[in-house]
Amino acid sequence: MVAYHRHSKSHCEMKCLYVKPKYRENKLGKKLVLEILEYAKKAGYIEMVLDTIIPLQSAIHLYKKVGFVEREAYYHNPMDDVLYFKKIL
Repeated sequence: MVAYHRHSKSHCEMKCLYVKPKYRENKLGKKLVLEILEYAKKAGYIEMVLDTIIPLQSAIHLYKKVGFVEREAYYHNPMDDVLYFKKIL
C-alpha cells in the first residue's frame, strides 16, 4: 500500500508505504515507490517529499536507492528520530 497527498500545486508527500513482511523479498516496496513516483509526475507534480524514522533502515535504503535525498524538516515533528527526504520528479 502507498499513497500521496498534495502539499502545493507542484509538491506532494508520499504517505503510508507498507508492504507485509512475507512480500518484502519480492521487491514490492520498490515497485510501489516507482509506481507512485510516476503517477505523481503524470499528475503534474515536480517534487515529492516524505519522512521516515531512523529505525526503518530498509526504507531509508530504498528511498535513497530510487533517488531521494535528505532535506530539512518541512513540518514540526516532536519526534527526535525523523528523517526527511525529497526527490525531483
